[in-house]
Amino acid sequence: MTGVLNKKKKRNPAIIITRFTNEAYLMPWWIQHHVKLFDHGILIDCGSKDHTADIVREYAPDWEIIRHEDKEFFVRDDMQETLDYERLYPGCWKLNVNPSEFFCTRDMDILLMALEADNAWGYAPLGINMADPRGYYNSNDLTYDKPLVSQRYHGYIERDRTTQARFTFSYPGIERYRSRVLHRHHDGNFKSPILGGNGIHYLGHPFIYPMPMALILWYVYSPWTPEMIERRLKQYYYMPENKRQYCPYPKNMGQLERDLEMELMETVDLRTKKEYRTIFSEWPMQEYTPSDSINHQDSSNIDRNIIEEKICLNK
Repeated sequence: MTGVLNKKKKRNPAIIITRFTNEAYLMPWWIQHHVKLFDHGILIDCGSKDHTADIVREYAPDWEIIRHEDKEFFVRDDMQETLDYERLYPGCWKLNVNPSEFFCTRDMDILLMALEADNAWGYAPLGINMADPRGYYNSNDLTYDKPLVSQRYHGYIERDRTTQARFTFSYPGIERYRSRVLHRHHDGNFKSPILGGNGIHYLGHPFIYPMPMALILWYVYSPWTPEMIERRLKQYYYMPENKRQYCPYPKNMGQLERDLEMELMETVDLRTKKEYRTIFSEWPMQEYTPSDSINHQDSSNIDRNIIEEKICLNK
């Protein structure tokens, strides 16, 4: 903690907090992305059985990994742990996200200095749901050597959604909006959904919404690969049985397919959106025309039976 607070920058340090269970597929992209933006990270390992923690140590050796062998993956009724960690860093900017959520800004120093100059204490950027159009991307081209945000750029700004949202959050003046809040309060004063709150989606303090200097990209239907589908389906079974009734995650392939179809109704090429273009510079903006010779892999080519069998074996 001392080393973080002593960093000599013209703005307060920034801390990112996440909890994970078996995120070895997404973590190489997530950790390489955020270690360039945040001064420190706290990653809560909720009983992973894969090598996610090793990936974190490789790319962010100074970040904290806290192991909970008996910690539930999905804790809707327990905000206390998150609040306790936030209180360890008074004066710092704090952000709580999931491993599928990527905080994006062109320049973190400029963003935080601007917020501090305006005496802002909380800031919620626009949220974008990412989804791969069928047949557009070649999954075999994915690489950990490039940022995921430069390899996938389809989705929709949830604020602009026209169909009924599956995840509905409310805040005075804000409806149907998924995001997280970057703040520098003592803690976020989060309120559990069971008590009528929105968890870590919204602060218990006033905050700015939004500024055109950052985005939250939620990679839940992108990249649409067998590994991502397996990840999504397993999340339901990571929960204890008595909590599954509160779970928004799909429990079988049929439900997942229905969710995907709903997302694709709104999905567009984000490079056409000024909010997206404001954040990302030239490398995601190049024209991408898939070669006719490439056999593009989409969800129609994925063997659903094999994935569901794997999920059932690991319940």
